[in-house]
Amino acid sequence: MNARAVGGLHLLLLAAVGLPCLVIGAAEDLQFRDWTDLKANQIRARMVGWDNDVVRLRLLFDGKVIEMPAANLVEVDRAYVAQWKHLFAPAGEPMPEPRWPREVIAPDDFAVNEISGNAGAHVYQTPHFTFRADVKLAPSLIRQYAQIFEATHHAIGHLPMRIGRDRDDARFGVRMFKRHADFLAAGGIAGSGGVYLPASREILVPLASLGVRVFGEQVAFNPETFDPAPLVHEITHQLMHRWLDVFPIWFCEGIAEYLSSVPFSENRFDFERIDDGIRDHLQRGEGAVPASGGWLVVDLLSPEELMDVSHQRWSQAISNGGGAGLYYRSGLLLVYFLAHLDGKNDADSLIRYFHETRGSELKRERYVADYNEAVERHRRDLIDWAEAYNKALVLHRMETVAYNQKVEVYNQQVRAGFAASERIDPGPRPGAPPEPTAKPEPPSMLAENPDGTIPVDVKAGEAKARGRLFAGRSPAALWAAMEKALASRKIRIQQVHAPDSSG
Repeated sequence: MNARAVGGLHLLLLAAVGLPCLVIGAAEDLQFRDWTDLKANQIRARMVGWDNDVVRLRLLFDGKVIEMPAANLVEVDRAYVAQWKHLFAPAGEPMPEPRWPREVIAPDDFAVNEISGNAGAHVYQTPHFTFRADVKLAPSLIRQYAQIFEATHHAIGHLPMRIGRDRDDARFGVRMFKRHADFLAAGGIAGSGGVYLPASREILVPLASLGVRVFGEQVAFNPETFDPAPLVHEITHQLMHRWLDVFPIWFCEGIAEYLSSVPFSENRFDFERIDDGIRDHLQRGEGAVPASGGWLVVDLLSPEELMDVSHQRWSQAISNGGGAGLYYRSGLLLVYFLAHLDGKNDADSLIRYFHETRGSELKRERYVADYNEAVERHRRDLIDWAEAYNKALVLHRMETVAYNQKVEVYNQQVRAGFAASERIDPGPRPGAPPEPTAKPEPPSMLAENPDGTIPVDVKAGEAKARGRLFAGRSPAALWAAMEKALASRKIRIQQVHAPDSSG
């Protein structure tokens, strides 16, 4: 009896699996990364917390959380842990003590290194900044500027709010331009002494605004014409980059204006003289009118109206030829009032406002990180499931091919007249092709949210946190409190409305 070959080949199940496209992304410091211990062992994991000196890591491989003493990690990972603790402390952590500094004296013994220098490109580095200039700067000159940047970095780190970004593995970028036209071409704003570009995270500065004169390739510094305030303002924006899209524009600009008003000399911010600094700042800018008896008269938006100003309206006011002065001084004096003149004069309401809004943003970022982790785990489960089926299918195919080859030899022997005892034994027929098992179910997080929407409304969280600033007061009562407190500093405020409320 002739043996018969069994059926044809089955197509392999494709291992490419489909998942919803993610349009959300976790902050870089909530992503998976490689961790290395002192014995050079590596794991791929995401930091999810710490307890005393023990770091908790969620493994990418199986999602389990392991604990590792920070002392067992290499230096770069220990630095990462310190950064994570600074920026991504778990929700519910104790709020920082509301202790506003009296003064901040920054270290002045840091090195300024020229790491490259050629025609049109001179690069200098300090501990936290990289400066690129298109003209060579004398060591004393670049150090003068570096001191301002490093001191501002130090001062922001001493505020009882985490508005800064403190990283050991990256420096902040600064570009300096000899020609004002080059400053404008790179993204600078006409009439400004410097600008921060969030897209590139760089500060652009025309040398003319730094109290210098350029004679060919020679740069001379004139301290009498140099005002560090615009630099401090832009440095503040650069350091609080990660919060610029989280907090409303009045807060971001108000903090920057406030810090640029603190009296600064060499490497020292004197917060105890903030009253003098505010008055000087108002008189240098537009809108403050000196009156008899040492009074300053200032037009302001009410806090309620100021808090509703959008980024778009603020930008429109800037482009309208200086019309943003009302916004800037309103933000400045509101921050000044909340930090030094409200309640117990301990900035409690301002710190709580920041802390609660920050908590909403971190909750959003953690949701994004957990969602992306669930996507990655489900993707891996689907691929494992498909690969297991493919492996079984390939094995069945190989068994089928081997059986059919034996059948062909057997049939050839039959046709050639081989005796039955001389023919090969094809063996048992292969069974039916394997069927795939049930498809893995997505994690509950994905099943409940297949479109990847983020169920955390940071704007709503910020609006709720504003209640801390009002502290149970009506808008009129908050204005009255500001009016009384600023009057004690001989600043008379007059409530006005923005000229254009559209946007």
